[in-house]
Amino acid sequence: MSKLMILIVSTINLLSCSSMTPLGCSDNWKITGYYTPVESDFKGRSKNIQIMDADSYSFKEDFLAEVKIEGWGKTIDGWYLGYYGNNWHQSEFPKDARGHELYLGKVAADVNYLAPGNRIHIDNMSKILGQSQFKVADVRSAIKGRHIDVYVGEGESAKKKTWAITGTHRICSI
Repeated sequence: MSKLMILIVSTINLLSCSSMTPLGCSDNWKITGYYTPVESDFKGRSKNIQIMDADSYSFKEDFLAEVKIEGWGKTIDGWYLGYYGNNWHQSEFPKDARGHELYLGKVAADVNYLAPGNRIHIDNMSKILGQSQFKVADVRSAIKGRHIDVYVGEGESAKKKTWAITGTHRICSI
C-alpha cells in the first residue's frame, strides 16, 4: 500500500470511534444533561428577587428553583436569569461556568479527566440530540470523575432530552 493510501486509511480510522485504539475511546462514562428552563413553562406562586446590578423582579417560585439547579433560565421578556455566587444575574444569553455563551454541543466535564477544548464523540447521542460530537467547554461543581454533562437546549423538550441521554456511554476523543 502506498504512503498516501495508508495516511487516508489512518485518517478515516481516527474519525471513526469504533475503529480507534483503546487509548482513544473508553467505556462507562456517566452522561447527564442540563438545559435552560423557560419561564413560560412554569406556573404557581411568584416571588420577588433582587438581581445584581439591576432591579427587583418577580418570577414563579418553581422557575427560580429550576434556575438554581440548571444555572440559567430564559425569562418571559427574552433575557436570561442566572444564579451563581449566591446571587441572581441578568444576561442576553445563558452562560457556562466561564461566562461564555452556552450552545448545543457544549459539554461540562471534570478538567482532571477531559481538558477544555477537547472534542469528543459520545455513542448513541445522535438518535436523541441529532449530533454525536461535542466540545468540552464548561465545568460544573457536580461533575466529578468520568462524568460528562451535555447542554441540550431550552425548554420542556430539552428537559426531556436530559432524561433520555442519562446513562452510561462510551466516549472517544476526536
